[in-house]
Amino acid sequence: MTQLTVSRSTFDTACPLSLADVLARVRADEQVPPRLQQDIASALHTLAKALGKGLTGAPAEPFYIRARLKGFAPAIIGVTPSRWANVLSLHRKALTLAGLGDLYTRKRVPLLPIWAEALALIPEDHLKYRLSAFGRYCSALGIRPDQVDDEILKAYWAHLEQTELSRRPQDLHRELCVTWNKVAELVPEWPQQRVEVPQYRAWYSLDWDAFPQSLRDEVDQYLYYLSGEDTLKGCPKPLRPASIKGRRETLRAYLTAVVGEGAPATLTCLADAVQIEAFERGLRFFLKRVPKTENAPKENKSFAARVAYVIITLARYWVKVDEAHLDAMLKLGERLRERNKPRGMGEKSRTRLKQFDDPKQVVALARLPLNLIKDTPATGRPTYAEALKFQTAAAIEILTLTCLRMQNLANLEIGRQITWTPKSHVMHICIPGDEVKNGMPITRVIPPESAKLIETYIERYRPVLLKAPSDHLFPGREGGAKQKAYLSRRISDCIKRKTGLVMHAHMFRHFAAKTYLDAHPGAYGVVRLLHADKSVDTTTAFYADGTEAAAAFRHYDAHLAKLRAGRDATVSAKPDRRKP
Repeated sequence: MTQLTVSRSTFDTACPLSLADVLARVRADEQVPPRLQQDIASALHTLAKALGKGLTGAPAEPFYIRARLKGFAPAIIGVTPSRWANVLSLHRKALTLAGLGDLYTRKRVPLLPIWAEALALIPEDHLKYRLSAFGRYCSALGIRPDQVDDEILKAYWAHLEQTELSRRPQDLHRELCVTWNKVAELVPEWPQQRVEVPQYRAWYSLDWDAFPQSLRDEVDQYLYYLSGEDTLKGCPKPLRPASIKGRRETLRAYLTAVVGEGAPATLTCLADAVQIEAFERGLRFFLKRVPKTENAPKENKSFAARVAYVIITLARYWVKVDEAHLDAMLKLGERLRERNKPRGMGEKSRTRLKQFDDPKQVVALARLPLNLIKDTPATGRPTYAEALKFQTAAAIEILTLTCLRMQNLANLEIGRQITWTPKSHVMHICIPGDEVKNGMPITRVIPPESAKLIETYIERYRPVLLKAPSDHLFPGREGGAKQKAYLSRRISDCIKRKTGLVMHAHMFRHFAAKTYLDAHPGAYGVVRLLHADKSVDTTTAFYADGTEAAAAFRHYDAHLAKLRAGRDATVSAKPDRRKP
């Protein structure tokens, strides 16, 4: 077996080279053509701009650049995706020319004949593509396909840590292992050795099978009680299916925390899990699970408080502990309460809303659906990619117009919640209150131009995406609705790629409120109707503090400027008696 020794630190960490040092080395090499030097210089300046640094202050290490550019989109700095791909490619080339490259250059090393023959056996192109870069890596080291094992794949992962910029190496490593095993099942002539698929997510919740059957049965009974479907023992305030699913996962995580290093078999019923000692032990576990970020707090009080609420509710209404027991649990939960935490929108959402202080960004998002479909051919059978693009455009258009929550958007049904008259393009979206999070019904008349876009998607592009019979506007692969997480991710990725804006689907509600209140400060009643909030107090709590203040001052500044110029009708002045 070939022995590999791949360093995880090709660069000198004591004195790391900057992009300026790399460029200086490239320019000092007389064998590099002047045009290539210019291209590399332009690419490195673009990369430094994306990092928010100058060439001198930007380290050249790929693993630093990858961490710094996490969540970055080329549109943020006004660069097209193809240009950004060239920038990353030229950066790798610059490292190689500067003497900092790895054992191979992916584009130059040819495949060994044995690798070329093996890859030619793979029937699906996307699987072949995933293995081609790894094949070149092995070809450079003289490794045959039948010699591949876990150690070689780990060495390749270490190599990716040093050279890969566009994606996380651990994602590529896991994808490669999954693909290798899948090809081994599909192609009998492929080497049949299986490799271990790594798990990079830090799971801490035990499987339900680890707990006694009696405890699992009681959890199912409790969740059935919360659903409100039990006629004789119904919950006073039933939870929605999504909330019950989240409650189940919270209970599983809490029960795991209560067990700790002990045996799960010791918990035979929910009454054991709500004892004061167990409750305190579980809360301490969640307090210690602090995100590993630079400015993270010492204790994760926010999540621990949410867990405490769930368990106190369980103890009060299901286990029905005595008053002294409940009072002790309430006191522990009260200590987790963050008293100075502001009500309303979170700090992260407020920060992201600042993107829309730039009018160009507002216009870019408002016009995005039309820009997405402007190059789509009007004749011929659409491709799957064109249908997905039109679907994304329709989803963004509906979110922009209606401020729907993601669950309601994903579950829209043609003929029941969305109806239209084809000739006049009069379209209605009507969602009953029992299908909305806060119980408020949603009724919206779609403007004709937007209705035409959605109608075109339904009649021309949606049939291309149908894999099974479905009445949902956004159908899933196996019938029913497309998963909301997948639809939301497609929307976010599209917005980021096309406009550079970093936002999730729920931020369309904030976008609508901010842009309208910027033009009409104090118009909370209109925003309440747009959001279908129960009370205007909810709307005011979210947008009155900070979000709307800047717009109010801008309007006041304009008003004051008119007063000072004498152009306001409320200012009395002597009439001008001169003849015109």
